Amino acid sequence: MRATLIIAACLVMLASTSTQQRKQTTPVIAFAEHTPAAATATPASVTTPVKDSATERGRHAPHGMVEQLFAAWSSHDADKVVAFYTDDVAYEDVPLGRTSHGRVELRKFVEDTFVAFPDLNVEVVSSSICHGHGVSEVVWTATDKGFLKTDKRFSIRMLSVFELHEDKVSRNKDFYDLSTIMRQLGASASTL
Repeated sequence: MRATLIIAACLVMLASTSTQQRKQTTPVIAFAEHTPAAATATPASVTTPVKDSATERGRHAPHGMVEQLFAAWSSHDADKVVAFYTDDVAYEDVPLGRTSHGRVELRKFVEDTFVAFPDLNVEVVSSSICHGHGVSEVVWTATDKGFLKTDKRFSIRMLSVFELHEDKVSRNKDFYDLSTIMRQLGASASTL
């Protein structure tokens, strides 16, 4: 099921790539399937830019970038997290309807997240990057200390869709089931 989701997301990304870009580039696509326990394993997910393609130049990911990014979230160090994003990043938490524009707003979002969930742990399940676009599936586990202040633990699967520019994330959209979090915390959607 996870592989199907990742494949479908990658196909959508590929379909949005212009015909001209597809003619000019030769993608190297590999799907990395990781169990949460193996989240620090060497990833198989990379894209190599074609030297002659101006549209693809600077749109690749360093090897292991996804795992390093989510390890930064688990470290609770806002500086480490923000370093993975461009200065003009657009970071959207879709279920909460919150978009952070630029590193200053993103830092505030990251710091708020760490206050709300001080024991946050993020484990990479799978990821794929193709033509400067990527998807990742992770599991977030944390105790609610500041979101609703229930002091209860929750665990949720999350899908991130992102774009890269010069080895950094320039756009990011997170998707997860907020009602599952609310149920695990013993709260209703009207609580928000």
